[in-house]
Amino acid sequence: MPKILCSISTRGRYHTTLPLVLNAIINQTRPVDKLVIFDDNDNPKDLRETQHYLYLFQMLDMKGIAWEFIFAERKGQHYNHQKANSMGYKWVWRLDDDTIAEPNVLETLYSHVSDEVGAVGGAILTPPNMRSVPSTGLI
Repeated sequence: MPKILCSISTRGRYHTTLPLVLNAIINQTRPVDKLVIFDDNDNPKDLRETQHYLYLFQMLDMKGIAWEFIFAERKGQHYNHQKANSMGYKWVWRLDDDTIAEPNVLETLYSHVSDEVGAVGGAILTPPNMRSVPSTGLI
């Protein structure tokens, strides 16, 4: 099975949704092989020294998920995601730092992968219009 890199570019969400996103990645039914977090904040903090992030990073370690925390160049998420595309993985799961994935999202996306497929994407459900959308494999 091809390895999957999960890429998150974060800015301004240390104390809001970023921890929830990391927890969602930890609990995927098809785990990622590596997580890379690009810190794009103006005043970056080393989250490896923050107690609740330390727990999340330890959970990644316990699940066997490699991770890397990179102080980015503050050029924006598209720049960071492009850097992720050059990190040697055939598949990159790009997540926003405010997108909290259901536990089976990556498994469902991966079920549509084949040699003929170049990309797959999920639905982002935003309150108040949150309803389940079945995967179809169609654009």
